[in-house]
Amino acid sequence: MPLILIIGAVVIALLLGGFMFISKPSDTTIEVATPVARVEETVPVNTETATDTNTDTIATTGTAPVTETPAPFKAETAVYKNGEYTVTSSYIAPSRTTHNVTATFTLTNDVVTKSTVAFTGEENTTSAFMQSKFSAAYQTQVVGEKLDAISLTRVGGASLTTGAFNKAIAEIKTEAKS
Repeated sequence: MPLILIIGAVVIALLLGGFMFISKPSDTTIEVATPVARVEETVPVNTETATDTNTDTIATTGTAPVTETPAPFKAETAVYKNGEYTVTSSYIAPSRTTHNVTATFTLTNDVVTKSTVAFTGEENTTSAFMQSKFSAAYQTQVVGEKLDAISLTRVGGASLTTGAFNKAIAEIKTEAKS
């Protein structure tokens, strides 16, 4: 019985509060001023005026702002040899089927300029679907990127295929350095 009374009191309070909120609009207006920051950069210039008692001339010395000359452009040395590299990596799907991912990369100055993948292994409809999703999505994250910057995670929803692809990248890095 007390539970019913409590629930009833809460419902009545909500109804009255909602009625008061709807029927009595607030006349109070709150203005909020947004502060505007003003940033000025000044360069201090110290000027000293001295009188030379021997010649009756005034000498003025000042310190002008110092500007730094940028360092000369330094070309980066390539870490990997230019060329085409092909590596095969594999993974085991939850269905206990083994699948191979053959990745081919063309490197120019440590940047992937072309990439292809091919899949072989035991037939599995789910794996074939995930592999096709990976194939459709991975190139935007690989081509045009430096080899050292590539580390994919679950491309196209295919976590196992992506993992095997990352292993292939690691093998290509080793092969391209030697």
